[in-house]
Amino acid sequence: MHYWKALFTTIFLTIACCNSSKAQPFFSLPDCIVLNKIDSLFSAKDYVSTLNEINAIQAKGLQLMSDRQVHLRQFYCYKNLQILDTAFYHLQQALMMGLHCRELPCDIADDFLVFDSTRNKSIAALFSKNNSIISIDYQLLNQINDMISYDQIVRDNVKYIDSNLYLNIDSIRRTLSIGVVDSINLQKLRLIIAKYGWPGCNILGIKGDIDFWGLVQHADKDVELQKTALILLEAQLRINNSRKENYAYLYDRICVNDNKPQLFGTQVKNADKNNFELHPLQDAANVDVYRKAFNLTSLEVYIAYFKQHK
Repeated sequence: MHYWKALFTTIFLTIACCNSSKAQPFFSLPDCIVLNKIDSLFSAKDYVSTLNEINAIQAKGLQLMSDRQVHLRQFYCYKNLQILDTAFYHLQQALMMGLHCRELPCDIADDFLVFDSTRNKSIAALFSKNNSIISIDYQLLNQINDMISYDQIVRDNVKYIDSNLYLNIDSIRRTLSIGVVDSINLQKLRLIIAKYGWPGCNILGIKGDIDFWGLVQHADKDVELQKTALILLEAQLRINNSRKENYAYLYDRICVNDNKPQLFGTQVKNADKNNFELHPLQDAANVDVYRKAFNLTSLEVYIAYFKQHK
């Protein structure tokens, strides 16, 4: 029953995508500008200005920040301002909305257990409850691992292959082409998306989520499936269950496959140490604004890195 429900949902989303001439972002340039401003103020440890900026636009909604991430940012600000009662409230709200350790760049004890013993126990219990919800599907993860291994072997990116997989790399390269591997993986992707949607980090872990994105990124023979996946990915971004970088690269890939200009400047036509050509940009003047909001380096740094590693 769950399989068929997911399949019909996927078919519906695919039809919806077909009715659109191109992928539609769920955010605007002002959204990116606001997020970048908040991040810059917070990085500069200007916590008062960070809070003022969040409060000024919170009523409108932050398209690129989930509610729990807003509360988490407010917690950090109030904690650093030593306003612990308010800090506790925002951390508690973030946890009640599902915040878990995977989203945090620090140790829980060092950064979050800063209250009295009663409140610390409450915070620790909420973290424990949220983390217990995460359940890696190792059968699916192993399947994704195998698929991305073949994907990377035929593309000569052996350094990304899991060393625990005992694959005959030379034999695979002799007998399988990129087209054949992509076709096989595409059939498997359709079934996975029908059953799981975009699985995300809670099911695949961070690396597995990146690998899944890589497979969708190479599913160029079925652009409508990529569009469906983009909608599903957007839903996971809103609950911090995937990476913004995944969205940026996939959005641009779809634009290029539809012969439309890209937004983030991730897709390259030709590149070597002497020549570099991007696919056309939708908004060249603001490309770095979009890139920063999606955790990407500036276009200049990206191009320099690309040239260096070609």
